[in-house]
Amino acid sequence: MDYDKKKKPGVWLLIVGILMCVAGIYMWVEPLAVIVALALYLGIIFIVSGIGYIATFFAGWSSGWLLANGLIDLILGIVLITHLRLTIVTLPIILALWIIFVGVLRVAAAFKLKAVGFPKWGWSFVFGFLSILFGMFIIANPLVGVLSITVVLGTFMLIYGVFVIMEYFAGFTE
Repeated sequence: MDYDKKKKPGVWLLIVGILMCVAGIYMWVEPLAVIVALALYLGIIFIVSGIGYIATFFAGWSSGWLLANGLIDLILGIVLITHLRLTIVTLPIILALWIIFVGVLRVAAAFKLKAVGFPKWGWSFVFGFLSILFGMFIIANPLVGVLSITVVLGTFMLIYGVFVIMEYFAGFTE
């Protein structure tokens, strides 16, 4: 069994949630600056997020899905930083694929959490399902533009951050 009700989530889960919220709000406030530097900022956030998920995995929440999420975030962050021009051109598709991936992981994690008796597993399922729909929307509308992407992605990042923070605190209310 990967989830132990006696173990509390590591502080990295809270840090990941806070970082995602901060990134989302920044994208709303400074859209023009985000257009220029989005690839770099996201690269850093994904690297830290990946390290956070990997650290949480090794701290006792040893779910393969958590480790996979961490590795994908870490690799994506490195790619975003090292290939800025390509990243800017393909940013909507890259982000959509990442959002779909996170959604699939959250849906899978929800069923695993349900199987081990985690009482708030439904939040993970709902977030995962909505993430998949959101990613598909971006793929279906790749011409929404970078400004629209900053607003839409900022909203997603804020919701994602709030969800992760809720998940962190839910681990303490068992």
